[in-house]
Amino acid sequence: MARWEGDVGAMNTNLQQVASSAPSLGRDWKAFADRLAAALAALGEDQNLILVVEHRHRFVQFTGSGTAGLRAEAVSNAYLADTDQLTGHQVAALVAGGWRRPTHAPDASKSEKDPAGSPNFFADFDAPVPFEAVADFAVRTLFQVFEVAHPDQLVYNAFHTEGGQLSFPDLCRREAQQADSAAESESSFAQALLAAIREVTGFGDLEFDRDGDICLPLRGSQVVFVRRLGATPFVRIWSPLVRGVDETTDLLVQLNSLNASAGLVRFSVYDGAVFAEADVAGEPIVAKHVDLALRRFCGATDGVDVMLQREFGGRTAFNEPLAGALLQ
Repeated sequence: MARWEGDVGAMNTNLQQVASSAPSLGRDWKAFADRLAAALAALGEDQNLILVVEHRHRFVQFTGSGTAGLRAEAVSNAYLADTDQLTGHQVAALVAGGWRRPTHAPDASKSEKDPAGSPNFFADFDAPVPFEAVADFAVRTLFQVFEVAHPDQLVYNAFHTEGGQLSFPDLCRREAQQADSAAESESSFAQALLAAIREVTGFGDLEFDRDGDICLPLRGSQVVFVRRLGATPFVRIWSPLVRGVDETTDLLVQLNSLNASAGLVRFSVYDGAVFAEADVAGEPIVAKHVDLALRRFCGATDGVDVMLQREFGGRTAFNEPLAGALLQ
Protein backbone atom coordinates (compact mmCIF):
# COMPACT_ATOMS: atom_id res chain seq x y z
CA MET A 1 0.00 0.00 0.00
CA ALA A 2 1.32 3.42 -0.92
CA ARG A 3 1.99 5.51 2.17
CA TRP A 4 1.83 9.19 2.98
CA GLU A 5 5.36 10.16 3.91
CA GLY A 6 4.68 13.66 5.14
CA ASP A 7 3.52 15.16 8.40
CA VAL A 8 -0.22 15.12 9.12
CA GLY A 9 0.02 18.40 10.97
CA ALA A 10 1.56 19.93 7.85
CA MET A 11 -1.34 18.54 5.83
CA ASN A 12 -3.78 20.35 8.10
CA THR A 13 -1.76 23.54 7.80
CA ASN A 14 -1.82 23.18 4.03
CA LEU A 15 -5.60 22.76 4.07
CA GLN A 16 -5.96 25.87 6.17
CA GLN A 17 -3.79 27.83 3.75
CA VAL A 18 -5.47 26.68 0.54
CA ALA A 19 -8.92 27.17 2.07
CA SER A 20 -7.92 30.41 3.79
CA SER A 21 -11.15 32.12 2.78
CA ALA A 22 -13.11 29.63 4.90
CA PRO A 23 -13.72 30.41 8.59
CA SER A 24 -11.73 28.54 11.22
CA LEU A 25 -13.15 25.48 12.92
CA GLY A 26 -15.76 26.30 15.53
CA ARG A 27 -16.47 24.55 18.82
CA ASP A 28 -18.94 22.06 17.32
CA TRP A 29 -16.50 20.95 14.63
CA LYS A 30 -13.68 20.59 17.15
CA ALA A 31 -15.92 18.46 19.38
CA PHE A 32 -16.87 16.34 16.36
CA ALA A 33 -13.18 15.90 15.48
CA ASP A 34 -12.58 14.53 18.99
CA ARG A 35 -15.42 12.03 18.57
CA LEU A 36 -14.15 11.06 15.12
CA ALA A 37 -10.64 10.45 16.45
CA ALA A 38 -12.08 8.07 19.05
CA ALA A 39 -14.08 6.24 16.36
CA LEU A 40 -11.02 5.91 14.10
CA ALA A 41 -8.96 4.55 16.98
CA ALA A 42 -11.61 1.85 17.46
CA LEU A 43 -11.54 0.71 13.81
CA GLY A 44 -10.08 -2.75 13.44
CA GLU A 45 -8.56 -4.35 10.35
CA ASP A 46 -10.92 -4.38 7.36
CA GLN A 47 -13.44 -2.22 9.22
CA ASN A 48 -14.88 0.82 7.46
CA LEU A 49 -16.33 4.14 8.53
CA ILE A 50 -18.02 6.47 6.04
CA LEU A 51 -19.12 10.05 6.76
CA VAL A 52 -21.71 11.22 4.24
CA VAL A 53 -23.11 14.71 3.72
CA GLU A 54 -26.84 14.27 4.17
CA HIS A 55 -28.90 14.52 0.96
CA ARG A 56 -25.71 14.66 -1.10
CA HIS A 57 -23.17 12.07 -2.18
CA ARG A 58 -20.07 13.84 -0.85
CA PHE A 59 -18.18 11.76 1.68
CA VAL A 60 -14.94 10.93 3.42
CA GLN A 61 -14.29 7.34 4.41
CA PHE A 62 -11.77 5.32 6.36
CA THR A 63 -10.61 1.70 6.35
CA GLY A 64 -8.61 0.13 9.14
CA SER A 65 -5.54 -1.80 7.96
CA GLY A 66 -4.52 -3.33 11.30
CA THR A 67 -0.80 -3.07 11.96
CA ALA A 68 -0.36 -1.45 8.53
CA GLY A 69 -2.25 1.68 9.60
CA LEU A 70 -5.28 3.47 8.14
CA ARG A 71 -6.58 4.43 4.68
CA ALA A 72 -8.58 7.66 4.26
CA GLU A 73 -10.46 8.68 1.10
CA ALA A 74 -12.39 11.75 -0.03
CA VAL A 75 -14.95 11.54 -2.81
CA SER A 76 -13.83 12.31 -6.36
CA ASN A 77 -15.88 13.58 -9.28
CA ALA A 78 -16.15 10.02 -10.60
CA TYR A 79 -18.89 9.44 -8.00
CA LEU A 80 -20.62 12.80 -8.20
CA ALA A 81 -23.44 13.90 -10.49
CA ASP A 82 -22.69 16.54 -13.10
CA THR A 83 -24.69 19.00 -11.03
CA ASP A 84 -22.55 18.38 -7.92
CA GLN A 85 -19.01 18.13 -9.31
CA LEU A 86 -16.09 19.43 -7.27
CA THR A 87 -14.81 22.71 -8.66
CA GLY A 88 -11.29 23.18 -9.92
CA HIS A 89 -10.55 25.21 -6.79
CA GLN A 90 -11.81 22.42 -4.54
CA VAL A 91 -9.74 19.79 -6.38
CA ALA A 92 -6.68 22.02 -6.10
CA ALA A 93 -7.36 22.51 -2.38
CA LEU A 94 -7.57 18.75 -1.82
CA VAL A 95 -4.28 18.09 -3.61
CA ALA A 96 -2.47 21.03 -2.06
CA GLY A 97 -3.78 19.97 1.33
CA GLY A 98 -2.20 16.52 1.08
CA TRP A 99 -4.74 14.24 -0.58
CA ARG A 100 -3.36 12.14 -3.43
CA ARG A 101 -5.14 12.33 -6.75
CA PRO A 102 -7.30 9.38 -7.90
CA THR A 103 -5.20 6.84 -9.76
CA HIS A 104 -7.91 5.05 -11.76
CA ALA A 105 -11.56 5.11 -12.74
CA PRO A 106 -14.18 3.30 -10.60
CA ASP A 107 -13.83 0.05 -12.50
CA ALA A 108 -13.39 -3.30 -10.77
CA SER A 109 -10.64 -4.44 -13.14
CA LYS A 110 -8.66 -1.25 -12.58
CA SER A 111 -9.01 -1.63 -8.79
CA GLU A 112 -7.58 -5.14 -9.01
CA LYS A 113 -4.61 -3.92 -11.08
CA ASP A 114 -3.98 -0.92 -8.82
CA PRO A 115 -4.79 -2.04 -5.25
CA ALA A 116 -2.57 0.65 -3.74
CA GLY A 117 -4.44 3.41 -5.58
CA SER A 118 -8.05 4.57 -5.54
CA PRO A 119 -10.74 6.13 -7.75
CA ASN A 120 -11.12 8.68 -4.92
CA PHE A 121 -8.67 11.16 -3.43
CA PHE A 122 -6.76 9.19 -0.80
CA ALA A 123 -4.11 9.20 1.91
CA ASP A 124 -2.54 6.32 3.84
CA PHE A 125 -1.23 6.62 7.39
CA ASP A 126 1.29 4.22 8.91
CA ALA A 127 0.89 2.79 12.39
CA PRO A 128 0.96 4.16 14.97
CA VAL A 129 -1.76 6.31 13.40
CA PRO A 130 -2.05 9.87 14.75
CA PHE A 131 -5.84 9.59 15.04
CA GLU A 132 -6.44 13.11 16.36
CA ALA A 133 -4.48 14.66 13.50
CA VAL A 134 -6.20 12.44 10.90
CA ALA A 135 -9.61 13.36 12.31
CA ASP A 136 -8.72 17.05 12.17
CA PHE A 137 -7.51 16.58 8.59
CA ALA A 138 -10.83 14.95 7.61
CA VAL A 139 -12.91 17.57 9.40
CA ARG A 140 -11.07 20.42 7.67
CA THR A 141 -11.70 18.69 4.35
CA LEU A 142 -15.42 18.49 5.08
CA PHE A 143 -15.74 22.02 6.42
CA GLN A 144 -13.23 24.04 4.45
CA VAL A 145 -13.19 22.22 1.10
CA PHE A 146 -16.57 20.44 0.82
CA GLU A 147 -18.20 23.43 2.57
CA VAL A 148 -20.26 21.41 5.06
CA ALA A 149 -21.57 24.08 7.42
CA HIS A 150 -22.10 21.97 10.54
CA PRO A 151 -21.47 18.38 11.68
CA ASP A 152 -25.24 17.95 12.09
CA GLN A 153 -25.32 17.67 8.28
CA LEU A 154 -23.33 14.41 8.46
CA VAL A 155 -24.52 10.85 8.86
CA TYR A 156 -22.32 7.79 9.16
CA ASN A 157 -22.23 4.18 8.12
CA ALA A 158 -19.79 1.67 9.56
CA PHE A 159 -19.29 -1.98 8.73
CA HIS A 160 -16.82 -4.84 8.39
CA THR A 161 -15.66 -5.64 4.86
CA GLU A 162 -16.74 -9.26 5.34
CA GLY A 163 -20.18 -8.21 6.59
CA GLY A 164 -21.70 -6.95 9.83
CA GLN A 165 -22.49 -3.44 11.04
CA LEU A 166 -20.40 -1.38 13.47
CA SER A 167 -21.84 1.19 15.84
CA PHE A 168 -20.45 4.57 16.90
CA PRO A 169 -23.47 6.09 18.68
CA ASP A 170 -21.56 9.11 19.98
CA LEU A 171 -20.24 10.15 16.57
CA CYS A 172 -23.35 11.44 14.77
CA ARG A 173 -26.62 10.09 13.37
CA ARG A 174 -26.34 6.72 11.73
CA GLU A 175 -27.31 6.66 8.07
CA ALA A 176 -29.42 3.56 8.74
CA GLN A 177 -31.65 5.49 11.17
CA GLN A 178 -33.08 7.40 8.26
CA ALA A 179 -32.27 4.82 5.65
CA ASP A 180 -35.10 2.33 6.05
CA SER A 181 -37.32 4.44 3.84
CA ALA A 182 -34.33 5.59 1.78
CA ALA A 183 -33.22 1.99 1.24
CA GLU A 184 -36.76 1.05 0.28
CA SER A 185 -36.85 3.99 -2.12
CA GLU A 186 -33.44 3.08 -3.56
CA SER A 187 -34.53 -0.52 -4.01
CA SER A 188 -37.73 0.61 -5.72
CA PHE A 189 -35.71 2.89 -8.00
CA ALA A 190 -33.33 0.06 -8.90
CA GLN A 191 -36.15 -2.38 -9.56
CA ALA A 192 -38.03 0.17 -11.68
CA LEU A 193 -34.88 0.84 -13.71
CA LEU A 194 -34.22 -2.87 -14.18
CA ALA A 195 -37.85 -3.52 -15.18
CA ALA A 196 -37.77 -0.66 -17.70
CA ILE A 197 -34.56 -1.92 -19.31
CA ARG A 198 -35.89 -5.47 -19.47
CA GLU A 199 -39.02 -4.12 -21.15
CA VAL A 200 -37.29 -2.01 -23.80
CA THR A 201 -34.64 -4.62 -24.62
CA GLY A 202 -36.83 -7.71 -24.39
CA PHE A 203 -34.19 -9.45 -22.25
CA GLY A 204 -36.08 -10.59 -19.18
CA ASP A 205 -33.07 -12.16 -17.45
CA LEU A 206 -30.99 -8.99 -17.13
CA GLU A 207 -29.72 -8.28 -13.60
CA PHE A 208 -27.45 -5.82 -11.82
CA ASP A 209 -23.87 -7.08 -11.61
CA ARG A 210 -21.79 -6.86 -8.43
CA ASP A 211 -20.63 -3.36 -9.39
CA GLY A 212 -24.20 -2.08 -9.65
CA ASP A 213 -24.30 -2.05 -13.46
CA ILE A 214 -26.78 -3.54 -15.89
CA CYS A 215 -24.72 -4.86 -18.81
CA LEU A 216 -26.29 -4.48 -22.27
CA PRO A 217 -24.74 -5.92 -25.45
CA LEU A 218 -26.47 -3.31 -27.57
CA ARG A 219 -24.67 -2.98 -30.85
CA GLY A 220 -21.91 -4.81 -32.73
CA SER A 221 -18.69 -4.85 -30.72
CA GLN A 222 -19.96 -2.30 -28.21
CA VAL A 223 -21.24 -3.07 -24.72
CA VAL A 224 -23.19 -0.50 -22.72
CA PHE A 225 -23.63 -0.30 -18.96
CA VAL A 226 -26.42 1.41 -17.04
CA ARG A 227 -26.26 2.30 -13.36
CA ARG A 228 -27.78 4.64 -10.84
CA LEU A 229 -25.40 7.51 -10.14
CA GLY A 230 -24.75 7.14 -6.43
CA ALA A 231 -27.68 8.26 -4.28
CA THR A 232 -28.76 10.87 -6.82
CA PRO A 233 -31.91 10.70 -9.00
CA PHE A 234 -29.72 10.30 -12.09
CA VAL A 235 -28.88 7.32 -14.28
CA ARG A 236 -25.47 6.98 -15.94
CA ILE A 237 -25.20 5.24 -19.30
CA TRP A 238 -21.59 4.46 -20.13
CA SER A 239 -19.51 2.35 -22.44
CA PRO A 240 -15.82 1.43 -22.68
CA LEU A 241 -14.99 2.01 -26.35
CA VAL A 242 -11.29 1.36 -26.85
CA ARG A 243 -8.57 0.16 -24.49
CA GLY A 244 -4.80 0.33 -24.77
CA VAL A 245 -4.50 3.62 -26.68
CA ASP A 246 -1.82 6.28 -26.35
CA GLU A 247 -3.16 9.60 -25.05
CA THR A 248 -1.86 11.67 -27.95
CA THR A 249 -2.77 15.21 -28.95
CA ASP A 250 -4.48 13.86 -32.06
CA LEU A 251 -6.66 11.59 -29.93
CA LEU A 252 -7.65 14.48 -27.64
CA VAL A 253 -8.51 16.63 -30.66
CA GLN A 254 -10.70 13.83 -32.01
CA LEU A 255 -12.50 13.40 -28.66
CA ASN A 256 -13.08 17.16 -28.42
CA SER A 257 -14.58 17.07 -31.89
CA LEU A 258 -16.89 14.23 -30.86
CA ASN A 259 -17.91 16.07 -27.69
CA ALA A 260 -18.81 19.16 -29.71
CA SER A 261 -21.39 17.23 -31.70
CA ALA A 262 -22.57 14.50 -29.35
CA GLY A 263 -25.03 16.43 -27.21
CA LEU A 264 -25.28 14.97 -23.72
CA VAL A 265 -22.79 12.18 -24.45
CA ARG A 266 -19.23 12.83 -23.26
CA PHE A 267 -16.13 11.13 -24.61
CA SER A 268 -13.02 10.97 -22.44
CA VAL A 269 -9.76 9.08 -22.15
CA TYR A 270 -8.41 7.79 -18.85
CA ASP A 271 -5.41 5.55 -18.30
CA GLY A 272 -5.26 4.46 -21.94
CA ALA A 273 -8.98 3.73 -22.29
CA VAL A 274 -11.65 5.79 -24.09
CA PHE A 275 -15.09 5.95 -22.52
CA ALA A 276 -18.45 7.40 -23.52
CA GLU A 277 -20.95 8.37 -20.85
CA ALA A 278 -24.17 10.29 -20.38
CA ASP A 279 -26.08 11.20 -17.23
CA VAL A 280 -29.85 11.47 -17.55
CA ALA A 281 -32.62 12.23 -15.07
CA GLY A 282 -33.98 9.00 -13.65
CA GLU A 283 -37.06 9.98 -11.69
CA PRO A 284 -39.66 8.93 -12.50
CA ILE A 285 -38.48 5.84 -14.36
CA VAL A 286 -40.49 5.56 -17.58
CA ALA A 287 -39.73 2.78 -20.06
CA LYS A 288 -40.27 5.08 -23.04
CA HIS A 289 -37.74 7.59 -21.65
CA VAL A 290 -35.21 4.83 -20.93
CA ASP A 291 -35.62 3.54 -24.49
CA LEU A 292 -35.10 7.04 -25.91
CA ALA A 293 -32.00 7.66 -23.76
CA LEU A 294 -30.44 4.35 -24.80
CA ARG A 295 -31.14 4.95 -28.48
CA ARG A 296 -29.70 8.47 -28.36
CA PHE A 297 -26.61 7.19 -26.56
CA CYS A 298 -26.14 4.40 -29.08
CA GLY A 299 -26.76 6.78 -31.96
CA ALA A 300 -24.03 9.11 -30.70
CA THR A 301 -21.54 6.29 -30.09
CA ASP A 302 -22.37 4.01 -33.03
CA GLY A 303 -19.15 2.99 -34.80
CA VAL A 304 -16.98 5.31 -32.69
CA ASP A 305 -15.15 2.38 -31.08
CA VAL A 306 -14.21 0.92 -34.46
CA MET A 307 -13.25 4.34 -35.85
CA LEU A 308 -11.02 5.14 -32.86
CA GLN A 309 -9.41 1.70 -32.95
CA ARG A 310 -8.68 2.08 -36.65
CA GLU A 311 -7.15 5.55 -36.27
CA PHE A 312 -5.39 5.26 -32.91
CA GLY A 313 -4.85 1.55 -32.32
CA GLY A 314 -5.74 -0.32 -29.16
CA ARG A 315 -8.62 -2.75 -29.04
CA THR A 316 -12.37 -2.45 -28.83
CA ALA A 317 -14.25 -3.71 -25.78
CA PHE A 318 -15.13 -6.84 -27.74
CA ASN A 319 -13.14 -7.81 -30.79
CA GLU A 320 -16.01 -9.74 -32.37
CA PRO A 321 -19.62 -8.65 -32.88
CA LEU A 322 -21.76 -9.76 -29.96
CA ALA A 323 -24.16 -12.58 -30.66
CA GLY A 324 -27.73 -11.51 -29.98
CA ALA A 325 -26.79 -7.85 -29.66
CA LEU A 326 -29.68 -5.43 -29.37
CA LEU A 327 -30.55 -2.39 -31.47
CA GLN A 328 -28.84 -3.82 -34.56
